[in-house]
Amino acid sequence: MFWDSQKFRFLVFSLFPFPASEPSTTASILPAMVSTRESNKDRHPGDILKKATKRRRTAKEIAEDNQRSKEAQEAQDKAAQHGIDRVGAIEALMEQEQAAAVSKVAPVKPKPRAKAVKKKQGTNDIPSNSCVVSEDKNSSESKGRLP
Repeated sequence: MFWDSQKFRFLVFSLFPFPASEPSTTASILPAMVSTRESNKDRHPGDILKKATKRRRTAKEIAEDNQRSKEAQEAQDKAAQHGIDRVGAIEALMEQEQAAAVSKVAPVKPKPRAKAVKKKQGTNDIPSNSCVVSEDKNSSESKGRLP
């Protein structure tokens, strides 16, 4: 093989000279292996997922939760019905007060009004002694106008 240990040592030591006091081994030249931190020594990568999941509820806990939600819904419905009854009572009272107020007031009779007089079709509104000249319908000036 091309990279046997003697050639590797020669190449490394020629590129990186080391002091004579250090033993010349390849272990001292190569970087140290990646090591685990002390804080992660006893941990498992899947523990993160375990902490994120919720604990399953027992059948007893589920029944208790359902009972509490049912009671809360009943209380809310009862409060809503109480509010509807209260508004209905107020409206009934207002209706009675308005009926009493209307019965005390005398009705207003409409005032008589004169009827509009319709004009007859055959009469001319222009007095006979006026100076207005009527134009002929077939004249050249009135052809461009709308009737």
